[in-house]
Amino acid sequence: MTFHNLFSLRTVCAFYALLAVTILLWYTKMGLQWWDFEGQWIVANYLWHGLNPYVSVDPQVLIRHTLPTVPEGWGTSPWGLLLGQLFYPGYLSYDVARGYFLCLALLFFLLSGVAALRAFPRHRRHVVFLMLLASVAYIRPAQGGNAGGMLCLLVCWSLVLHRHHPLLAGLCLSVAMIKPQLALLFCLYMLLTRSWRTLLTVVVVDTAAWLVVALLLQESPLGLLFDFLASGIGSDGVYRGLFTLLPLSSAHSLWTMYASMLTGVLYVLWFYYRQALLGRQTFSPLAVCVATTFWSYSWGGELLILLPLVVNSFLAASSQQGWQRALNIFIIGYASMGVIIVIALTLLFEFTPAPSPFHTAMTLYLLLLIVIFCLEKQRKMRFSFAFR
Repeated sequence: MTFHNLFSLRTVCAFYALLAVTILLWYTKMGLQWWDFEGQWIVANYLWHGLNPYVSVDPQVLIRHTLPTVPEGWGTSPWGLLLGQLFYPGYLSYDVARGYFLCLALLFFLLSGVAALRAFPRHRRHVVFLMLLASVAYIRPAQGGNAGGMLCLLVCWSLVLHRHHPLLAGLCLSVAMIKPQLALLFCLYMLLTRSWRTLLTVVVVDTAAWLVVALLLQESPLGLLFDFLASGIGSDGVYRGLFTLLPLSSAHSLWTMYASMLTGVLYVLWFYYRQALLGRQTFSPLAVCVATTFWSYSWGGELLILLPLVVNSFLAASSQQGWQRALNIFIIGYASMGVIIVIALTLLFEFTPAPSPFHTAMTLYLLLLIVIFCLEKQRKMRFSFAFR
């Protein structure tokens, strides 16, 4: 990896850094909000009481276990009921679990930063700058008690590790599969790149966790999966992918998501076969990062998955000229500030007769993301490192 000709980038980097610091100060003013944590902690708590969180439970049973009802729209994958205890420890009291979550979020971010600094000791200023940009998308979900940012880091770790440490990469990706909408396309990436050991590790770990949950709840694994799929996780206000704004009734909203999912898969496959036709030996995961943002349901808490695109654009801008350079400079800010852009657009559309301000904001943001990524010609992963 080389960094050169960065002097002309100093002004724009200084602007992005100042913007990131301003946003972090805004986060500090808002403080912790915990909008997502309690529901996830309750779901995790059900496992240790032997109760299925996907179905309604008799109120008398809940009183006997001193448990509240699972809030509408909250839940996780069957294997996530066990693996998710890493982030939402249902075996701890609520207040202790919140403190644990904050410490874990800080640890994940610091470990990522330290690993990057050790890998690129001659470019520490650039690593610190990129970590500052990454903090914008990372802290926002953590502020609400959502593990989305940590799971995105796990996916990024798996991308870095899968060639030299496939088992460790598979372990990272299997935990990220707590949210299949985030990690499943990267399993497709591992399949396309023939990373068999990484993919097999994901299958083994998640299947084992699924079977343990089924055993603890005394349910059949398939029955548990069907309960999960029928539980309505995400509620009606959730963003269901790129085609959310199609004029379909809510009764057909799942078909909207299925159309988005199909588009995401085809998008990844198209880039894969296009790079194969160009004679490239490796398939860059950048298209997978972009597709992950629009292919399934979301509340916008996983936009840190665009971090590889931000890093790639930063490196590309240092060696390009003309409009391609300008495009990559734009991508650096656009992809790293996605959370804030969506929030700003949502507030804008609250004053207009839009179908849903959040859905409109997400759709507009993602459409432009797709366009600018398609305009960027050199979609090779320009950075890599291996732990020794």
